[in-house]
Amino acid sequence: MIDGVLVVVAVIGLGAAAILAARAPRFWRKVVQDALTASLPKFIRPFRPKNFTKDELNEVSKGLDPFSDEK
Repeated sequence: MIDGVLVVVAVIGLGAAAILAARAPRFWRKVVQDALTASLPKFIRPFRPKNFTKDELNEVSKGLDPFSDEK
């Protein structure tokens, strides 16, 4: 019984979201874009190795790959 009610509520919610998105697609696209842009730095953090030598850090600062064999 509860499962059926939850399915009906979910379908109604998806239908309401579809109607709102259809009425103002640019607005909702911008809302989603802003939310993703704001939350992205929390999920992707810069990698900062702590055990590089000075030469390797210089290569990284120049945009080179310190792990490659080509030097």
